[in-house]
Amino acid sequence: MNVEEMLRRTLTERAGDVSEGAAIDRAGRAREEARVMRVRRYAGAAVSLAAVAAVATGVVASGVLRADPPPEPAPQPARAIEVVDSFAGRTLIASGETHDGEPLFLAVDAPAGSQWRVTCAGVGPEYVVHRAIDDRFEETAPCGPLEVLGESMDFRWSSTEPAGTGLELAVWITLDGEAVQPDGAILAAAVYEMPAPVTTVAGSDIAPLEVSLGQEWAYLDSVSSRPGRRVLTQQFAATDEEVLLELVTDPVGTPAVVELLVDGRAVGSPPTFPLGGTSSGDLLAPGEPHTVTLRIVGDVPPDAVLAIVRRTRA
Repeated sequence: MNVEEMLRRTLTERAGDVSEGAAIDRAGRAREEARVMRVRRYAGAAVSLAAVAAVATGVVASGVLRADPPPEPAPQPARAIEVVDSFAGRTLIASGETHDGEPLFLAVDAPAGSQWRVTCAGVGPEYVVHRAIDDRFEETAPCGPLEVLGESMDFRWSSTEPAGTGLELAVWITLDGEAVQPDGAILAAAVYEMPAPVTTVAGSDIAPLEVSLGQEWAYLDSVSSRPGRRVLTQQFAATDEEVLLELVTDPVGTPAVVELLVDGRAVGSPPTFPLGGTSSGDLLAPGEPHTVTLRIVGDVPPDAVLAIVRRTRA
């Protein structure tokens, strides 16, 4: 079942006194509904202009021209999750937010190299947030209490992937596999254009700046393994300030995990992370040299690559 079918069925079930034939195909008609709204506004303006022209030409011959005041727009809830226009070299492309679990649909013209951030907040982890782009690339994550953009999902398309115009991001909530709209639930999404990478390691673009531990960190250097190696070890000279480790591994989709050792001791919480993707947040203390090791636990894919990126405070 694709996104449109799932949401159509759920909205029909929850429609109450609305007939099944009147159920709205939200994913397929989102842009059409926006077009209809523009047409209606234009038609209203044409009627007003016609009335003014009638007065000017004497067609309205008597009395006072009476026009009912236009209806006030329905109040919109204030945005609950902060979305900044830019950060760490990223620039906002599009964003949206819904309340009380209403599915979120966002049209995006994404250039090559983009970061997508999704949050489901206000309800417990028994609720699951789903994300799909043009009915593909579906991913799920538990909802949570934190109203922080990207808390549920934060993913990127690399600079080597083609740009996409008119992409439709769909975000919705399920409970026990059924699409729901729980009271108090907030859905938010934002898409950012990424800056040009400084390098590419282990299949991932490395941005000039990253945000971690509440600060921006600038690229310092990186080292990577040859494909198929289980272990990558690198000795780093002493520095005058703390250094942030960004750990990049490839490929995704295997059961293998990776552990991090600094000066021979396992560090990190949890102590391992899945092979494939990026992990950051571990710090190297200043004033002394350090030996950093990444090790794959489990079967080693023949195309596995391990990389260590170092960053300093921007």
